[in-house]
Amino acid sequence: MKTPLKIIVPALLIVFVLPGCKNTTGADLDSDGGFPTLAAGSTHTLTIKADSRLWAWGDNGEGQLGLGDKTERSSPVRVGTANDWKDVAGGVYHTLALKTDGSLWTWGNNAYGQLGLGNITQQSSPVRVGTASNWKALAAGLEHTIALKTDGSLWAWGRNAYGELGLGDWAQHTEPVRVGTASNWRYVAAGDSHTIALKTDGSLWTWGNNTYGQLGLGDTSNRNEPVRVEF
Repeated sequence: MKTPLKIIVPALLIVFVLPGCKNTTGADLDSDGGFPTLAAGSTHTLTIKADSRLWAWGDNGEGQLGLGDKTERSSPVRVGTANDWKDVAGGVYHTLALKTDGSLWTWGNNAYGQLGLGNITQQSSPVRVGTASNWKALAAGLEHTIALKTDGSLWAWGRNAYGELGLGDWAQHTEPVRVGTASNWRYVAAGDSHTIALKTDGSLWTWGNNTYGQLGLGDTSNRNEPVRVEF
């Protein structure tokens, strides 16, 4: 009589990561409690650790690491001594970050005024944008910047060759300019040269470069003002 063939099936480990939760099975946690905020530019990387300190590494040819020089780094280096950073975003060669007091800071390439400082001077260290302390969220495109304030208003600056600022024109702006008069913006994201934003009523709006139909408007025409996406 033949011995029955015994098949052993290894247990399958499935890890579910719920929204708002961290996957702690990998190397994403350290003694300081992890990395709650991450951002990547074209060739540079940024993170804010749980202690609210900002770190940067990678390409630094435009000062986008914020370390006061233009030397590339292959390991994380702390940006300054501040320990009140809240959010960070990376453009292709520029960086913007938000502090817990609501102030907005930018550095790196500024050829089109994407730092929002009223000039086109490159910066290799964080510089505060104006005096406002009610910034809430931010996004960085190729060479344009978009940010939300706590009052629900949306602001844009930088390159505008495709209308990516949403201001109804095609001119670059070196300082924050309010996008329309709406005060119910909730979330914003930036592509290479187009922008997408969500309102509190759940409606989705897009503008800017539409060469490949990335605005979702049923055509390939560029827009220089927010247009609602119909589903």
